[in-house]
Amino acid sequence: MRHRNLSSSLLVEAALRRGEGILTDRGALAVTTGKYTGRSPKDRYIVDNPRLRDLIDWGPVNQPLERHAFDRLHARDFDVAIVNAGAYTHTSIALRDALKGIARPFFEVHLSDPAAREPFRRVNYLADIALGSFVGQGKRGYHLALEAAARWLAERDRTTGAAS
Repeated sequence: MRHRNLSSSLLVEAALRRGEGILTDRGALAVTTGKYTGRSPKDRYIVDNPRLRDLIDWGPVNQPLERHAFDRLHARDFDVAIVNAGAYTHTSIALRDALKGIARPFFEVHLSDPAAREPFRRVNYLADIALGSFVGQGKRGYHLALEAAARWLAERDRTTGAAS
């Protein structure tokens, strides 16, 4: 059965009924979401700015991004992207709009298979606008997506007669 736009109380009831979580002693829903949940601790990049450099806690979480790399991304100076949107895949229409707005093709990667996890993860706001998706392959998914991107670029260049 599918539900749409349920109230918070109905969502909690449904999660409890399906055994997806428990209520804490304060009444909050607590769930175990799996091994590959949330952001990678190594995916936050901050443009390295000499004026602010000493104010940032650099390390495995906050990693420096050189200005020229940011400028290339901002200018959309790339032909195809590989995107792991994590939980935003299931929740962010804004991310979908942003990916459509940059008008660059992309391949989607998920370390685990969202369809084999909680029912709410079966919603995917990106699948229909991605060139392809690689799910449940762990880190190998990135290699597969990179190979697919290379094939896509080669085919594009072959059919248009121009390399980028």
